[in-house]
Amino acid sequence: QLYYASYIGVLVLGLAVVGLRRGGRQERWLGLAVIIMILLATGPRIYIDHARTVPGVPNPLYLLLHAVFPLFNATLHSVDRLSLGAQLPAAILAAKGLDALIEHRAKPHLLSLGALVLVCAEALVVSPAPWPLRMTSAVPHPASVALAELPGPGAVLDLPFVEMTPQGSRFAGDIFYQ
Repeated sequence: QLYYASYIGVLVLGLAVVGLRRGGRQERWLGLAVIIMILLATGPRIYIDHARTVPGVPNPLYLLLHAVFPLFNATLHSVDRLSLGAQLPAAILAAKGLDALIEHRAKPHLLSLGALVLVCAEALVVSPAPWPLRMTSAVPHPASVALAELPGPGAVLDLPFVEMTPQGSRFAGDIFYQ
């Protein structure tokens, strides 16, 4: 099963807010980048709950780029990947926020160590990632083996099957191992 866990983190966002408040023009641009990329990562509709039981609100920023920007429609099947664009500026702002906190503390090494411990604890306990990750052996699919044995060059168009579950739709099969 494919897990989507594009979780920036409450602690990182909190430190980013500190960095934004203590910063200047550059930090405001970074904050704007975080907001824009988080909005784009929600896709064409913004949902309040993960199960999507409450109707979503249209996302005008995503819909505008989808209609105007060439090839932006290719992001529709995996909009969560756009959250990576928010993680870098959020991390920079968080580092600036941590730096601002360290400047006002008598023992900066303890504050840095404490922040690191809190980030690790949040990632392992609070984040939506399914820790520990389940592992399984990847065995080549018979179709992949047969295609590899064909002579000459070629290409494969990969269209995974989508399966409906009580939690929603998901890609089915071992396609992600291939």
